[in-house]
Amino acid sequence: MEQSSPLISVIVPVYNAESYLNQCIDSILNQKLTDFELLLIDDGSTDKSGEICDVYQRQDNRVRVFHKKNGGGASSARNMGLDNAKGEWIAFVDSDDYVTPDYLFDLYDSLKENDIDLVIQNLSVFKDGTEPYRNATSELSHEIEVYDKYEFKKMLVEQLLVLRCWPVSKLFRRSLIKRHNLIFSSDLNFAEDYYFLFDYLLHIEKGVACASISNYFYREREGSLAHIGFGDFEKGYQSYKMFKEQGLRFVDMYKCSVDDLNLVYALHRTIMTAKSTSQLRSITAEDWDFFLEHFKVFTRKTKNDRWMVSHFKSHPFILLAYIKACRSLRNFLARTNMWGILDALKK
Repeated sequence: MEQSSPLISVIVPVYNAESYLNQCIDSILNQKLTDFELLLIDDGSTDKSGEICDVYQRQDNRVRVFHKKNGGGASSARNMGLDNAKGEWIAFVDSDDYVTPDYLFDLYDSLKENDIDLVIQNLSVFKDGTEPYRNATSELSHEIEVYDKYEFKKMLVEQLLVLRCWPVSKLFRRSLIKRHNLIFSSDLNFAEDYYFLFDYLLHIEKGVACASISNYFYREREGSLAHIGFGDFEKGYQSYKMFKEQGLRFVDMYKCSVDDLNLVYALHRTIMTAKSTSQLRSITAEDWDFFLEHFKVFTRKTKNDRWMVSHFKSHPFILLAYIKACRSLRNFLARTNMWGILDALKK
């Protein structure tokens, strides 16, 4: 007899996470809501992560393991999960994080009596050896707020959506993903989750349920900011163009503000990756104007960045010297684990 499809498919991309993987998987298998499958996507791990996944597959028939010989990154792993998922709904968990037993139950409970295509909840952040020390966008109400597609402008502002673009702590309708061939783009070198979420929202047919419930614990590893890095300029600039094109479609469809989408963040990040004056010269006048019109100052550093761009975008040698100095300071802080200095300066 053919086994019925599970209610929820939980997708976990795994790469060299042996130190945290047992805690992650155990927390998922210990869910109050039991009608789910767990897809572990081993993205070419070189430690014992793949073996750990295989052990769980032998022990629990809800677990399915897929080994990718050539790792393609988290986006590629999530896409493999989407290709193989059988559930009506999709949830994501990262392999170095963990969830409470209510994670899936509370996500699915938000669907009750509502015509919903997406559930958005919150997460808590912690460092190894400490209790969770902050709850992202914790000022939001724990009450479930439901928005239909004609209220997305309101949702964007009220729910601080650009700060909640992570794929975790959400439920996505699998049939909508399949119908519109939605994937995590490998053409982007950062913020693939942002692009996926807004691509999903562009195709949504029903409402969105939002709450500040936090059953997800995101591990902020010591020194992990160093891995954010300053990537390839050309790919970063192309990524910005993709974000901008998608964002302007969203603005047109839902009559919201460009500033509320924070599209300029991708351009700012790209500018700060420049390694040559020719790269800075390749930025169009339209994009420099877009930066100056929409870039918001919120720290001493961003104030300096905006001032330097406004005064020296036509003098790339000077602007590049500033960018390199910023990069050197960032690398020094990363090497010496002195990111706390930056946190203190922001207070």
